Amino acid sequence: MPENSMPYTLIYSSTASFVLDDEEISVLLDHARELNAANDVTGLLVYVRFDDDRAAFVQVLEGDENAVEQTYARIQRDELHTDLLVLVRAAIPQRRFSQWSMKFVRMNQAVLQQVFSGSMPADGRSPLADRAAAERVIAVGDV
Repeated sequence: MPENSMPYTLIYSSTASFVLDDEEISVLLDHARELNAANDVTGLLVYVRFDDDRAAFVQVLEGDENAVEQTYARIQRDELHTDLLVLVRAAIPQRRFSQWSMKFVRMNQAVLQQVFSGSMPADGRSPLADRAAAERVIAVGDV
């Protein structure tokens, strides 16, 4: 990152095109960590498995604005993601996940219910579709 520039963050949520098994998650993380380290991008990936058929992601990307936006453009082209929704694009005073090329948190429906104290959206919307909800999920990984 250029010396006098502030770090930049992009936070998005997406629906997984299919539910990933442990091996697929491992491959995904290895690839993401390698690319992120090469581009000085840090962040957090939260994988939420709702049930046997549905899963979603919330991801925080941090670094130089161009590197973060290029990383997100690559994610947009990846067939793994549908319904991508950018929740935050902004300069930030410092990185939250500076020690992680990609920190990973796995959540299932039970953990998600705890995070939202049982107040999941009743209309079938993803509980990850707005910034406040995504921040509650991210806070679990920000420890």
